[in-house]
Amino acid sequence: MTETWTDHTLTTLRAARHTADGPSLVTLLRTHDLGAVLHQCGDALTAAVSREVPGARQTAARCAEALRGRGWPGDEVLAGQLETAPGGAVPMLRLLPVDLEELSGLLEGDPAWSGGRIDLDTGDCQPAAADDEQLRSDSETENEDRWLHVQGTGPRDAYRDMEEFITSLDDRSLARFLAIELAPL
Repeated sequence: MTETWTDHTLTTLRAARHTADGPSLVTLLRTHDLGAVLHQCGDALTAAVSREVPGARQTAARCAEALRGRGWPGDEVLAGQLETAPGGAVPMLRLLPVDLEELSGLLEGDPAWSGGRIDLDTGDCQPAAADDEQLRSDSETENEDRWLHVQGTGPRDAYRDMEEFITSLDDRSLARFLAIELAPL
């Protein structure tokens, strides 16, 4: 029988991941429900398998099976990574430096102009407004696999943050003024 995750065990899992503590990671994954943390354990579990941590190979196989059963976007890629780890294959996932301010602009900008794509070779963010077919070079149109398209969500979260900030103000006069200024948004 598997245990459910608590705040303490989730914190322990995060610590095991970030410190590459393979034995602790494997123990937690073997004794707890995998469903809630499948997306968190990929690279760390792959490293544990590569370091031949006892039980890591079996835990990786269980995670790969659970990922395939769940079938969320990206699960098949992570399952493949976990299955190739015992053979010493290079993990398919890699770090990509992306300017978070630019990415935020793609995600949360004006809904009419938000969205765009990320260059998977360089991490550069290209807004949808600049993504016009006429502006693309021939090499960009030939190599569509190098781009990750990003759908904009609009500024809803930022707007909610501003509303919450206004309600937290002690100065009622300032709060009323800011609420009036926020209203047209």
